[in-house]
Amino acid sequence: MLFDLYKPDRNWKDIELWKDVTEEQWNNWLWQLTNTIRTVDDLKKVINLTPDEEEGVRISTKTIPLNITPYYASLMNKDDPRCPIRMQSVPISEEMHKTKYDMEDPLHEDEDSPVPGLTHRYPDRVLFW
Repeated sequence: MLFDLYKPDRNWKDIELWKDVTEEQWNNWLWQLTNTIRTVDDLKKVINLTPDEEEGVRISTKTIPLNITPYYASLMNKDDPRCPIRMQSVPISEEMHKTKYDMEDPLHEDEDSPVPGLTHRYPDRVLFW
């Protein structure tokens, strides 16, 4: 089985969104990528979002798309907002508040950026962003 590293507390078939998904589909990486969770409504079908999480998702999806694979979402504890896997994928509203320090350039990439969207720090390497 492709996803044998960690056994979730619940089976994917217990989650309404994926109750009709076959084992062959579930274990197919392409199916996983094409069936990612992209909306707060779908995420609410997998976990019980706190108001803070729901607000965080709504704010963050204005600039960053939500994109959680079904397998990864199935690993989240549906009732525990402190679940480490859940905390990596579900933003809270406090994370969306910017301070003046968020605009700083701690890696000094601005001086290594000859044009917008490109960092050229090393002679044989570039980073596109």
